[in-house]
Amino acid sequence: MDRIDLFINVPQLKYEKLVAIDEENCSLKVRKRVEMARNIQRERYAESHNKLCARLTNSEMEIPQIKKYCQIDLKSQDILRKFVNSGKLSARGYHRVLKVARTIADLEGSENILYDHLSEALMYRVRED
Repeated sequence: MDRIDLFINVPQLKYEKLVAIDEENCSLKVRKRVEMARNIQRERYAESHNKLCARLTNSEMEIPQIKKYCQIDLKSQDILRKFVNSGKLSARGYHRVLKVARTIADLEGSENILYDHLSEALMYRVRED
């Protein structure tokens, strides 16, 4: 389970919700946000791009890139420390949370990973058994 980035519980939907038009979550809007985030990532990793080590997305980052591109504030460090020290997050999970938080920040067009981005990433990572 430590090799899976996201765990998401999907609640059962009522028929009315399935057939309702939701302009806010229109596929075209989501696609544009994803394309923007991918462009941000492409530009970010272009400087270290070479044929031996071609990184195009956050998920492909290794520890040196995580340390460089996933800087977080003290409040975020504190919550991660609590999760790691309590055993809820392994070393591998810690790095995966940072990569997911970086992606969430990119989807919002944020240069920095904010506490809210990290909190959301943790929500996707830590499972209730």
